[in-house]
Amino acid sequence: MDYLYPEWDIWSKFTSESLQSALTMDSLRGSHAIEVEVNDALEIDQIFDAISYMKGSSCIRMLSNHLGVEMFLKVRNPLTLLILGSQQLLEEA
Repeated sequence: MDYLYPEWDIWSKFTSESLQSALTMDSLRGSHAIEVEVNDALEIDQIFDAISYMKGSSCIRMLSNHLGVEMFLKVRNPLTLLILGSQQLLEEA
């Protein structure tokens, strides 16, 4: 979206709305880790809640920002790292 409509300034909105909400929810007693063990497919609906969504999207955004969008898009699939190797990806960047 940012590429197509930069005037929308979606990342500023994301930071002010989603990231702040994630931090607030994460400070509550009912918070939980992003990665949790699932023993049954029915548990997924119970585990994937607003906290999971907000924290997960915030982590993905921070990783993308840290690596740069081009590098992030190259390594978003973990198999890419296994196939190409991290050193080769860094050399291409």
